[in-house]
Amino acid sequence: MGNHHHEDERYSKLYSRAPHGEIPSDERVRDALEVGGRAGEPDTLDSGSVTVPRASARKLTVLNNLTLDGVMQGPGRRDEDTRHGFGEGGWAQAYADVVLGEYLGSGMGSIHELVLGRRTWEDFAAFWPTQEDNPFSALLGTLTKHVASRTLHDPLAWANSRLLPGDAVQAVAELLALPGPDLLCMGSGKLLHGLMGAGLVDEYTLLIHPLVLGRGERMFAEGLPRTEFKLVEAITTTTGVIIAVYRPDR
Repeated sequence: MGNHHHEDERYSKLYSRAPHGEIPSDERVRDALEVGGRAGEPDTLDSGSVTVPRASARKLTVLNNLTLDGVMQGPGRRDEDTRHGFGEGGWAQAYADVVLGEYLGSGMGSIHELVLGRRTWEDFAAFWPTQEDNPFSALLGTLTKHVASRTLHDPLAWANSRLLPGDAVQAVAELLALPGPDLLCMGSGKLLHGLMGAGLVDEYTLLIHPLVLGRGERMFAEGLPRTEFKLVEAITTTTGVIIAVYRPDR
């Protein structure tokens, strides 16, 4: 890894919210794919583990950082999500490298819409609109962002953000039945649990880090239905992160 020291240092900013003028534009775009570890969305509606009938016209993909023991909380910054006394924030920073950066960057060419829980949306909305020198800020502003919340009200301040009506899981199922770009969910723990429980997720891109925390909110929580998966892609980075793409074996 010695030959890549300077590149690895730059790619560690994948997990940073702060702007870095020295990073070329394409690398700053990769920075934007920091996966928020907002594990709980306390005011998000969900349908538990009840399967929601769907007619799929487009795909729902999940992209999240995980530890070996399944923790998704606070990967990006120490103060990102300290609820329930979680003090391990920023655990993913040390594992960023060129391989991970290039993989995440390659996915930015596809058009999609975002599905976010309230806490994840608020975290993104507080940061990205202020980053005028970052080209990804403008890109995020143009994407449609579907937000699950019972406390927010339309119109939402961040451009092209809209509330999911009624039950959030049912609303996402209805979105999936309509023609349009594929959907991407990042972070958004409680909303994600509802989507997984309802069988609405078509693909999981999991960035699995060689680390056990022993505490923190987990992505695959108790109460989810048994699900078997097919591994469709696996890449190992220089720091031991496994980029694993799974699809439910339906």
